[in-house]
Amino acid sequence: MIKILFFFLITNNIYVVKKNDIPSQILEKKIANKEVREKVLKFFSFFNLTKNMNIGDTFLFSDSLIIYKKDILKTYYFYIKENYVNLAMPFYFLLKNKRVIKGKIGNSLYESMLSLKEKPKLVSMFAEILEWDIDFFTECYKGDSWFCYLEKICLVNIDNETIPYDYEKIFAVRYQGKMGNFYGFYYKDCFYDFKGQSLKRGFLRSPLRYSYISSFFSFARFHPILKILRPHLGVDYAAPYGTPVSAVGDGYVSYAGYKGDYGKLIEITHPNGYKTRYGHLSKFGKNIKKGKRVKQGEIIGYVGQTGLATGPHLHFEVLKFGKHINPFTIKTARYKILSSAEMKEFQIMRDSLISILK
Repeated sequence: MIKILFFFLITNNIYVVKKNDIPSQILEKKIANKEVREKVLKFFSFFNLTKNMNIGDTFLFSDSLIIYKKDILKTYYFYIKENYVNLAMPFYFLLKNKRVIKGKIGNSLYESMLSLKEKPKLVSMFAEILEWDIDFFTECYKGDSWFCYLEKICLVNIDNETIPYDYEKIFAVRYQGKMGNFYGFYYKDCFYDFKGQSLKRGFLRSPLRYSYISSFFSFARFHPILKILRPHLGVDYAAPYGTPVSAVGDGYVSYAGYKGDYGKLIEITHPNGYKTRYGHLSKFGKNIKKGKRVKQGEIIGYVGQTGLATGPHLHFEVLKFGKHINPFTIKTARYKILSSAEMKEFQIMRDSLISILK
């Protein structure tokens, strides 16, 4: 396969699908034989490829072979001999293997993992496990280390070429750095820390995953627009316009609308007297309105600059029984508690994994 791709590269016979392209026009530019073009198009019609062709799909042309590649699992080989066209699709085996991936932080967890040729999906999977303990966009420092024990899925073809494809399951993670030493062990249907306490809690550490803190909770902050000292009873997260905003905990929407300096605001009422507010939004999430129940991590809106704001950011507040509190001081209950029998079983499993995460 590598030799074939090299041939197409040096002969300049690669075409990448652009906006408004259709197969008939692409083939007309590249194939002189009308009968061959029509036969290839019949295959496209039979497999519904014309309607499903996307920007970025790739065609590779030679006199005897046309390759149409959508992704790893959907590659179509059209073999041409005189006026005859045969279609073949390569067969792949799915191979699962367990392994440890580890690295050090340079600029971010995202860059560290991608530098090892891992996919963005793994960054999200890893961060979601420890997101109740550490905010990877405000508490991630150069020199920190991360470890991930997981099962990867690879594709293997008949030529024994192996292609990384997906991640099946994470068994354990570790993050060691300036903020501390954090573990996550998968047991039954939940992740637990080193002591056997569930990592999931009532509130997430942050309503955003891609941000930095531009203004902290304060009773006397100099306002950048009003030029006066006044309380700043929340936290501002600077983020690109349109960044998704997630509910930090389960609850119901008690307010969704425009409210003075807040601009577009969502307020969520949670159990045990808690309320959270999300201000300066550009728009609300799908079907978000007063009275709707939301789950932890559900997208409720998008970062904007509505109301009194100097730039795109999220203004986030937490109240308990009507009184503002610092979001970084919240300590909510653990999601699950292990029984004594489960704890013993967990500890045996944990101890067997500790040595792997080094």
